[in-house]
Amino acid sequence: MAIPLDEDPERPSRMARLRAVWNPAWAQARQNLRVWIPWLATRRDAACRVCVPSRDHRTGLNWEVALPRQCWFCATTERLEARTFDRDVRCFEHPLQIVGVALAISAFCLLLTCIWWVMAVVAWVALIGGAVVVLLKSWHEQVQVTLWACPDHRATLRRPEMVVFDDDLTLILGSESLTAAMRAQLKALRKVGPRDAAEGATSRSSDSSAPSTQYAPSTPPPQPRAELPKIKLAGDEEE
Repeated sequence: MAIPLDEDPERPSRMARLRAVWNPAWAQARQNLRVWIPWLATRRDAACRVCVPSRDHRTGLNWEVALPRQCWFCATTERLEARTFDRDVRCFEHPLQIVGVALAISAFCLLLTCIWWVMAVVAWVALIGGAVVVLLKSWHEQVQVTLWACPDHRATLRRPEMVVFDDDLTLILGSESLTAAMRAQLKALRKVGPRDAAEGATSRSSDSSAPSTQYAPSTPPPQPRAELPKIKLAGDEEE
């Protein structure tokens, strides 16, 4: 079969390129919905989900998260190698409220189509307008996650799923053991944050470097009372 001259056999087809763009976007949209609406999450997502607060892990629009030093799959702590994943995550402000209002307006307009057919057009305009508003009220944040893997599970290490919502970074990790260790690490950080711990260490070091001599307030010795000269009266002079 002859190949047309305008087609390159090594170049991916238009449908393949479209799937390469659509599949990741659709997967991220589904993951966002599972985070925004928790009852949509699967059992695996619920068991391996970790919510990382922004207080100690975000600076500006950049996240830096270091997972516990153990293999992501078998939880071993020997012969580990670190791997860092960087991803640009789109964040949305009040997406559920905006979509809910758009759906309500669209449903109301569809009910009125039997009276006036123009309301069907208004319903579609409401849906498209809601999608546009959701995109306009969005921004990008850079997420950096560091994981550890042993030589046996290094090749199967994959980037965790990431969703930023309501000032929290949600990670879907690869195993329940790593999820339990990360939850314990975050629980310890809630009690004493890394910034508070650094301030405490600085204060302790400054206290240890200070001289141990304690200066008690000194009181001056009592001064002798000066005797006033005797006042001579007029009668004493005559005598």
